[in-house]
Amino acid sequence: MKDIIEFAKAKNRKYNHFITIKEIRGKKGSLSGYYFSLKDSLCVKGVRTTAGSRILENYVPPFSSTVFEKLINSGAAFIGKTNMDEFGFGSFGINSAFGPSRNPIDPERVTGGSSSGAGGSTKLLEKYPYFSIGESTGGSIANPAAFCSVYSITPTYGLVSRWGLISYADSLDKIGVLANDPLLVFKVLEIISGADGKDPTCIRKFRIRKEKVSKVGVLTNTFEFCTEKIKNYLERKIEEISESFKVDFIEFKFLEHALWSYYIIATSEASTNLARYCGLIFGKTENPKAKSFLEYFSEIRGKYFGLETKRRIIIGTIVRSKGFRNKYYLKAQMVRRLVIEEYKKLFKRYDVLLSPVMPIIPPKIKDASKIRPIDTYRMDILTVPPNLACIPHFTLPVRKYSSLLVMADHFQENKILGFLERLGEIDDSWS
Repeated sequence: MKDIIEFAKAKNRKYNHFITIKEIRGKKGSLSGYYFSLKDSLCVKGVRTTAGSRILENYVPPFSSTVFEKLINSGAAFIGKTNMDEFGFGSFGINSAFGPSRNPIDPERVTGGSSSGAGGSTKLLEKYPYFSIGESTGGSIANPAAFCSVYSITPTYGLVSRWGLISYADSLDKIGVLANDPLLVFKVLEIISGADGKDPTCIRKFRIRKEKVSKVGVLTNTFEFCTEKIKNYLERKIEEISESFKVDFIEFKFLEHALWSYYIIATSEASTNLARYCGLIFGKTENPKAKSFLEYFSEIRGKYFGLETKRRIIIGTIVRSKGFRNKYYLKAQMVRRLVIEEYKKLFKRYDVLLSPVMPIIPPKIKDASKIRPIDTYRMDILTVPPNLACIPHFTLPVRKYSSLLVMADHFQENKILGFLERLGEIDDSWS
């Protein structure tokens, strides 16, 4: 264990994938010999947990997340907390209060966000038996997995307990796995899944089993948003897939609608969740010096929240306020229902659906901060729909920086596994 810890510390000076490096040995179990990290929004008792924010930079939780407990009890050894966009707000990993993570393939480029350190460390530590735990609201696992060319699973909402997660948006947050071995992704998911009395939304256990997959739908209109280079890479992969599966080329409705529906719902829930950081009980506190609550509240949040966090709080507060709730928030929820129904229709015809993950290669860090917020939000147009519908999706690396998104119906993660097995990505002797 000393070797991986020393390697991570040495490389972290350059790549900034970890906010905290801390060794906690696991008990004997099925994951003995493996190492893991947690995104820094997941709590570990006695280990600093920041959610990438200055307002929580000194927070040390008195309890551990359910995911952490399950992994430690299964034998995996913990090595640290990974960098992230503040509270999960970002697509490039440049919004962390502790600086951006750098891509192991090209240190001048971003790793993707918001699970930036999870994606980067998985690629950087590929010579070790290592996996990372990320969290996704609108694409925060798939995005860095694609930019760093690693495998990942974002499971069905309700499969993995969110107990101990510092929330972004409660109806969207999902905890998943990133690794360099596709089968390991599913093995870890099997361990961390399962109903949890501490999280009433966690209702089911995932168990690996053989699943026959034959029909594949390719969402052709999603390719329209991609650069020519990525489109060419992925189209060649689709041709290869067509040799093993019956493939139909279809369209997915509501792409643009899903994107803006997501940002209305997610920012509304985020502005509610972040209201607790008012300088009194949670997060940073200071001497109020006889100030009114409004003055003190605004001063604390203005001082310790980053720009993107402030932006999303303002948007969320506006769209759920009186006069705008019916106009924006309730309509966004209606669109969410339409997106779910559209997926349900397609999954009656197809076992899995395919689309690109990210429409571009990771930009250079110096350029990413110059992209307008609205254009950054648009980068999520391909990962938001499955996250909004809370369906499982897997990133399949194709070429450097480019991956296919493999989607299945709710609680049908084994169909993704069956697709990978038939494609030859996983050895058929795994069972």
